Amino acid sequence: MHRPIALLVLAFLPRLLPAQILSLPTYSTEPGNFIGGGVSFLNATSFRDDSRNAGWNVNSVMGYRVSIDKVMSSGVTLGATVTWSNPAMVVSTTALGACPTTCQASASFQHYQLAYRSGGSGRGTWPVAELAIGGLRLSDAHANGASIAPDRTVFTTSAGFGVAFATSNIFQFEVVQEYTSIFAGGGFSGAGTQWSTRVGIRYGFGNRD
Repeated sequence: MHRPIALLVLAFLPRLLPAQILSLPTYSTEPGNFIGGGVSFLNATSFRDDSRNAGWNVNSVMGYRVSIDKVMSSGVTLGATVTWSNPAMVVSTTALGACPTTCQASASFQHYQLAYRSGGSGRGTWPVAELAIGGLRLSDAHANGASIAPDRTVFTTSAGFGVAFATSNIFQFEVVQEYTSIFAGGGFSGAGTQWSTRVGIRYGFGNRD
């Protein structure tokens, strides 16, 4: 009597197993968010300040960067970044009493961006690509103890490529080469460019939706 029952169970077992397997819940080990920090080595650049008939030659400098990102899908994030630096400059102008020909100057730069990032997920080494838009704010420009220009913000776009080294699902070390286009506006004429090399870390937290 038990033999027919056993035969029926064996006959329906292949159909029952897939149904049970498909009904099991799945979980992602990738975090829902990342915070990051690092340093950027910014190369020299220049600006033409038409509002003051001046030229700014900005020296190479190290900047500091922080970011926060939301994981949109596996390996893809969307977030915001801020980079700030205080470069030394040489300003050439005949329009300012504080700087009759050329002089040493300083300023505070803050770069705010929205960034799209594509890379791998999980432990390992994988390439990174980034696209970003935002604004570069130039403020507190001084020479010889006097202000040499009003604060202003100019539009920027950036593209970055590099490599990330992940020791776990939540911790990453990265090196990224970034190219930034700085557009005219706010009294500046012509477009400028700037290359930078970024070294930083990212730490994941929270659960994916």
